[in-house]
Amino acid sequence: MVVSPLGRAKQTAEILNSGRGVPIVEDNRLREISYGDWDGRPHQEAGGAHPDLVDLHTGEVLPEYAGVAHGETILHVAQRMGNFMSDYVVNAPKDRIIVVTHGFSIKAAILAAVDAPDSRLLPAPGNVSVTKLEIVGETGHRYLWYYNRGLTY
Repeated sequence: MVVSPLGRAKQTAEILNSGRGVPIVEDNRLREISYGDWDGRPHQEAGGAHPDLVDLHTGEVLPEYAGVAHGETILHVAQRMGNFMSDYVVNAPKDRIIVVTHGFSIKAAILAAVDAPDSRLLPAPGNVSVTKLEIVGETGHRYLWYYNRGLTY
């Protein structure tokens, strides 16, 4: 299990791992996007002075937000998630890995995996959702089995 170093993700990993004893490794590349000056605020509130930087349909920030909010670019998050995935494909091509991270990081990983240039292609997944992406080590083929699947209790 590979997990973001941020508290919420680590708590989720511990819950998922309860009674299983799977080794948990933290990886800083799995941290959530840094929204800069907008961190910790709802996007529509943070973008109040710049409504053109928030997608009215999804409520998510648009790529141009980074220059105004001094945040991390969407492209940068996709690149670091792509690097994370590439490292595991090269170093552990046959392993099954559970990744516990954050909504935008998941979205960025999928955008990187399918080489999608437009971040509006996917809305960020909801909290406690499950996404299954398979990357075949020998061929590099990528399969998105499901995205943003909700858990039932």
